[in-house]
Amino acid sequence: MGDARPTRGPCGRPGCLRNRYRPARWGGPCAPNVLLSPTGRPDRRRLRVDTAHPVFFGHPLDHVPGMLLLAAARQAARAHRGPDGPVPASFHAAFHQFTEVDGPVWIEVSGAGGADVQVVAGQGESVAFECRVGAAAG
Repeated sequence: MGDARPTRGPCGRPGCLRNRYRPARWGGPCAPNVLLSPTGRPDRRRLRVDTAHPVFFGHPLDHVPGMLLLAAARQAARAHRGPDGPVPASFHAAFHQFTEVDGPVWIEVSGAGGADVQVVAGQGESVAFECRVGAAAG
């Protein structure tokens, strides 16, 4: 008989889809922690909201947690700067309104001058979150 244990990814979670989402590109070890889906534009991604995620959704919520938006800002900055770029180290964030879990959230990133990157999360016609992500000094 073969081994009946499920395949585990580098994070130790069964069924990790590491290769499907290329988590190393986003700065995470495992696909369930990849919070961004690519779109047709390099500066825009869709937020992946997994309400079964044990850290971000430890209890039922009707909105996207702020920590998930901050983690998405970090991943957007990593993707924008490239895998060999500087590591995100500081965050100056403003939360303008709740981000609902049942509608698409779009993450847009742009250079903010110097080593900083500006990340904006929008839902519908509204800006819900803005974050200036600074890089660690080399």
